[in-house]
Amino acid sequence: SRQGAAVYGDYLVHAHDKAGVAIFSIASQKVVKTGELQRYSPDNHCNNICFSDRFYEKSDKFPLLYVSENHTSDIDVNRLSSLDSEFQLVQRITLPKEIGYYLNAVFDFKNNYIYTVCYHEKNWRTNDGGNYLTVSKLRLPALAEGEHVTIDKIITRFNIPFRTATQGAFFANGYIVHGFGDNENNVALEIIDPGKKKVARVIEAQDVFHDEIEGVAPYGDHSVIVALQHGKVYQVDFEPR
Repeated sequence: SRQGAAVYGDYLVHAHDKAGVAIFSIASQKVVKTGELQRYSPDNHCNNICFSDRFYEKSDKFPLLYVSENHTSDIDVNRLSSLDSEFQLVQRITLPKEIGYYLNAVFDFKNNYIYTVCYHEKNWRTNDGGNYLTVSKLRLPALAEGEHVTIDKIITRFNIPFRTATQGAFFANGYIVHGFGDNENNVALEIIDPGKKKVARVIEAQDVFHDEIEGVAPYGDHSVIVALQHGKVYQVDFEPR
């Protein structure tokens, strides 16, 4: 099944459950490469992926890609030096269990922070038992810290109302842009403000997409790419304020 998506330049990288991946040229709308993200594991749902602003080597064609495993508390940092190479695991980040369940991570690469959006209960389908979403802020380790880094401290944490199924997300301009929903009745984008510790805006999207959001990624200055469960990809333009 299709999962997280990220955009770099003209390329859309779309992850699949169990670490599969396809790379598309946005201009031609064609697949230019398929392969596997690292690490390969039946537990690696690849629910969210985000390109960083840093390269493993200056000559690399793509910046480092950060992959949320989702069924574990691990983030896998992947390197793809060119379309002719394969993905390489260069760092694994293990987060504390206190972040909650079903890891979805985004990254403030400018200030070196991780933000996670997880469920309080091990249940992403319903708010049974008072289930809710919890947003945690943690430090982002440098590559120089080694191949496996364990983060044991949450800097800040706050809760937001329950929504079904955490999907694709990214961090930009101080906000988390996050997709939710497992069918056309629950599909939405939420704009989460970590500074004010609240949801700043909800954009209901079931009338637009009629499908489950899987990947959400920034594209250009005022656009977002939204990739759906059954293969459609949308460019959504927003007017600047």
